[in-house]
Order: sequence, then C-alpha cells, then structure tokens
Amino acid sequence: PEQLPALEKHLSVCEQCQGVFDSKCSHYADISTAALWLRELGEKESRLGEQKVESQHATGSTGTNRERRMLQSEAIADIAKRMFDRSENPLLLGTLDEYDVVEPLGAGGMGIVFKGYDRELQRFVAIKLLSPSVSLIGSAKQRFVREAQSAASIVSPFVVPIHAVASHGEIPYLVMSYVPGINLQELIEESGALTPLQAVRIARQVALGLAAAHERGLIHRDIKPGNILIERNGQRAVLTDFGLAQAADDASLTHSGLLAGTP
Repeated sequence: PEQLPALEKHLSVCEQCQGVFDSKCSHYADISTAALWLRELGEKESRLGEQKVESQHATGSTGTNRERRMLQSEAIADIAKRMFDRSENPLLLGTLDEYDVVEPLGAGGMGIVFKGYDRELQRFVAIKLLSPSVSLIGSAKQRFVREAQSAASIVSPFVVPIHAVASHGEIPYLVMSYVPGINLQELIEESGALTPLQAVRIARQVALGLAAAHERGLIHRDIKPGNILIERNGQRAVLTDFGLAQAADDASLTHSGLLAGTP
C-alpha cells in the first residue's frame, strides 16, 4: 500500500508502462501483484543495461545499434513468454496455435514481430501481433486487421505476402512470409551510404511495390527505411508493415486531429 502513490505517479507519465499495465492488470488478482510484475520487468531491463555498460568498459566501445537491438529483443522476449502458450522445447519462446515462436524480430508502433515456424507446412514465417499497449483500442484492432486484408490483396514480388490472420485471446495477429535479412535502416547503419547502383535498384523495387499497392487503391502511408526489408543476398527489397495502409476513399478510421505515420 505504501508504494501505491509512487506507482500511480509513474503510471501517470510513462506511456510504455501504461500500455503494459493495462494489458496485464486483468490477469492479476490485485494491483500489488501487477506492480510486482512491472518491477520484475524493470529489474531485468536494468540488469541488461548494466551488462551492456560493463561490456563497453571492457572493450572500449560506446555500443552499437546491434547491441541496442539485442537489448530490445531481450525485453520483448521476456514479454513474449507471458503472452504465448508454454512449449516443452526450452529453446522456443512458446507456441501460438499451430506455430512455434522462435525469437523476436522487432517492434514498432502497432505491433511486435516474431520469427515462427509453421509446423503444418514446415516453413519459417514472420508473426506480427498487435502490440499489447494498443490491443484494447477498438480502432487499432480494426486498422491492424485491415493491414492483413490490404496487404493480402497485393500481388508483387516486392511486397511481403500475408498468409493468414487470426487472434490469440484478445490480441489479433497476422502471419507473413519470413524474409531472411535486415531492413534498409539497419543496412545503412551497419554499412554506411548506399552505392548509386544499390540506391537505384532499391528505389525501383520500392516503387514497383507501391505501384502494385496503388493498383489496388491502397496507400502505404509509412514508407521509411525500417519498413523496407533487404533480402540476405542484397538483391531484392520488399515492402512490409501496411499497418497504416488505407484505401484512398476510406477515412473511417482517421479523424480530424489524429496523426498517422512516423514523425
């Protein structure tokens, strides 16, 4: 009880914990156990941060984007273990219906993406779940489901195919083709500026992917390096994350004063 005012004060200003708390509180008998869960998560992230600092002191390094992504993946994996069904395989994060959840691939404003394995078709897939912090918002669910419907209607080698859309409890998810490689943002951070040939090839492929979407009356609305996947061989760029895609004549989920996209 004596910690409750401090918790309420923190929740009043921290949007990240607000989302986590809102999505997890219903699973606990009272507010104190929910607070304990948040503290456990915070302590884990703190330990990961301390390990990173120790590694930097030992190597003289100031840290890399890869290290930051590793820390983010650890935090996502910790959350995932509470979201998925438990697997007998200790190397997995869990199971989601007919899919084995292997590892986190990344997180964005709308969702969290995991690498999965389709046991029935025996292939790797990418599984995107609506972020728990926004899963309680009805319009967010609508937009997320429409992402799958929109992208599934696009036929192009430069757009990630959507295989299925379903729900796990209250959280909807979609299943996409798994594209081994990194996104354009990571490529630039790790390798520096693109060569003119690389830039022209990627720009052309992105334009072809967008043209295929526009033929279906769909506008992506969030084109950025992080949403352009580069295959491992570096020869193909593929568009992903149609989370903000919207039919040109449909404004039902966008209202005056609401900003969509990446600032």
